[in-house]
Amino acid sequence: MTQHATPLPQMLAALSVDEFTALLKAHQPQADEVLTTAEAAALLKLHPDYVGQLAREGKLPCWKVGRERRFLRSALLSVVGGAM
Repeated sequence: MTQHATPLPQMLAALSVDEFTALLKAHQPQADEVLTTAEAAALLKLHPDYVGQLAREGKLPCWKVGRERRFLRSALLSVVGGAM
């Protein structure tokens, strides 16, 4: 006899409102989250050096903190969304 996994709707229905809210918050990225070059590269699925190049060329919005660049998640998603 094979066991079947509990369907997702039933699993969600078993959660309390507080548990469900915590689950949503934990899995929802913040739109204004500040990212490093490595994090921006992971988000865009690009090499960090290429993200740095695009930033230097002004193709990705960012600002510098010392020698490091910082990116807003929402700005990166906006640029990527506009390019599609």
